Parts: sequence; C-alpha cells; structure tokens
Amino acid sequence: YLNSFSGPIWYVKTDGSDTEGTGSSSSPFASIQSAINFATTDGDSVNVAAGTYVENVNFRGRNIKVVGSDSSNTIIDGNQSGSVVLFNSGEDSTAILKKFTLKNGFASSTEVFLDMGGGVLCVGSSPTLSELIIANNSTTGWGGGIQIYESNAKLSNSTVRNNSTTWLGGGGMGIQGGNGSTPKITNVKIINNSSGSGGGGITCGGNTNPVLKNVLIMGNNVGSNNHGGGMEIGGAAA
Repeated sequence: YLNSFSGPIWYVKTDGSDTEGTGSSSSPFASIQSAINFATTDGDSVNVAAGTYVENVNFRGRNIKVVGSDSSNTIIDGNQSGSVVLFNSGEDSTAILKKFTLKNGFASSTEVFLDMGGGVLCVGSSPTLSELIIANNSTTGWGGGIQIYESNAKLSNSTVRNNSTTWLGGGGMGIQGGNGSTPKITNVKIINNSSGSGGGGITCGGNTNPVLKNVLIMGNNVGSNNHGGGMEIGGAAA
C-alpha cells in the first residue's frame, strides 16, 4: 500500500500494525518483515522494540540495520517454518543484524535452500551479525544454528547454543565453501549443540578459510561413530 512515511528509521512493536501502520515511531509496524520491505534505501535502520515476533525474516538484498532492544528480550521465533533469518540476495557487510534472540527455526529439505541454517542462513551474502543469541534451532542438514555458505559473514559477541542437526554436520555452525567462504567469528560461545554427523559445535568444509578469535567451543556432541564433537575440519584452512 502507499505509505506516507519514508524513513530512514523504521519502527516495529508487537502492538503495531502491518495494515494501518506507517513504520514511524508513532505508528510502528507489527512485524520486522514489513519494515524491511519498506526500507529500500541502503543505510536505513529498523528499530525493533522488546517482545516476541513470530516470523521468518528475509533481508531481501537490503543493506540496512535491523536492531533489537536487547538480545535477551527481543526475540524472533521461527515457528519451525524455515530459517529464522535469511540472507541470500548479495547483502554486504552493511547489512546488520544486532541484539536479538533467534529461536525455533527449522530448515528442512522442503525449503528453497534445502536443509541449511535453522537459525541464520547466509548464502552468497556477507552480513554483519552481532550480539545475538542463536538458540534451539534445528535442521536436517548443515548448520543447526547458523549456516555460512559462499559467504564472508562476520559474527561477534554472540552465543550459539542448544542447536542441532539430525543428518549432516555443524550442530551449532556450518561453514561451507562452494566458491569460497572466509567468515570471521569473534568473541562467540558455541555451547551444547549436537550433530547427527561430524562437528557438533562447528563443521568447516572445503574451500573455506574461517578466522576464529576468542571462540569458546564447549559441551557439544556428535552421534555415535562420528567425529569432531567440538569442531570438524574437512578441507578447510581454519
């Protein structure tokens, strides 16, 4: 619909409206996706008030900032309906996601990118992710918490916990190369994740060159007869 408001700061609250709201501070949207849909100018910001938002968010190529009130009380619940947050349209480092809990995502083989990234999926995009709690997400394939594929994403000051995969690797985090991935992981806790295959905490596939700094990998596990409870490196230059 036609909107009289044009940003550059858009607002979201649980008691807002996606049908009558404009996205202004006095007339916020009810969903994060509605704000992203209207935030078409690079550098725009989406400010999300505390609360739980049951939705699956797609940045749609927007190089914008989406920021919650606080990572512990601003929650995006994926409702077991795919990746909680998706970056797959060439977003760069100025696409920022900050201060959220991302939970209850489930990526299965019926999804557009098959079974990758229950909490966050980065495909051919390199966003900046910080101050996140990525928890209680799952997938049948790679990256229960977060999957980084052909991506130079940055993840910092975050916790990846209690995520799982049932078939492939990377209960907490999967990093796969394809045409190359060089993500930077800094000040991150990867704890109590599980994988049906290798890499209970992290799995790094071929043609990847991840840089890990001050990363705690603890309490992760894999299924029987598999390997890399904490971290699996298969052809990566970690």
